[in-house]
Amino acid sequence: IAGRLPGEEGGALSLELERLDASIDQALYYARSTSVASDYAIRHVHLAAAVREACKRHMRFLIEQGTTPRITIPEDQQVLADEPWLVFIVGQVAVNAAQYGATSIAFTAHVEDAGTANERTMLEVADDGRGIPAADLPRVFDRAFTGENGRSRPNATGMGLYLVALMCARLGIGVQVASEQGTGTRVLFSFPHDSRRELASAH
Repeated sequence: IAGRLPGEEGGALSLELERLDASIDQALYYARSTSVASDYAIRHVHLAAAVREACKRHMRFLIEQGTTPRITIPEDQQVLADEPWLVFIVGQVAVNAAQYGATSIAFTAHVEDAGTANERTMLEVADDGRGIPAADLPRVFDRAFTGENGRSRPNATGMGLYLVALMCARLGIGVQVASEQGTGTRVLFSFPHDSRRELASAH
C-alpha cells in the first residue's frame, strides 16, 4: 500500500510501518528472552556482516533521523555469538543513538590481550549524540528506565538497552557504556575468544 501512495505520504507511511515492525520485533525478542536457554547457539559470526545487517534493518529510521553509520571492521573479524541476537543487540544500540541526536555512529573493532587466556574482541559503537546525563548512567540498563533523555520522547519504553544487557549476560558478552552529556556515547562490547563457550551452547 505504501508503495502506491505518492511522494511524502508514501514515505511517511513506510516509516511508520517500519517503526511498528521494530516495536513488534522488540516485543518478540523480549518474549524469546524469557525462554532463552533453548533459543540461542553460540557460533563464529562475521562481525562486520552482522553490524551491516543490524544497520540495514533500521536504515529507513536512521536516514529519517539524519544518522550515518560508519563501519570500519575487518571483513575477516569473527566473534563467538548467536548471530540473530547479535544483530538485534547492535540494532538496539544504533536506534538508541539515532533517537538521541547522533548524526554519526562509528563501529570499530580490535583484539585485546592477544595470545593470553583473556584474549577478546572489542566492538566499540561510538556516536556523537546528545550523551547521557551522569546521574542516569548507572541505570541505563535497568528495565523500563528512560531517564532524562527518554522523558522527552513519548514513545520511549526503556526496554532496548535492558534487552541488550540481559542478552549480553546470557551470551557471555561484556557490555559497558561511557558517555558525556553534550558530546556523545560509547558502547563497548567484549567477546571472549574462549571456544568452550561455543561447545557449551551446543548442549
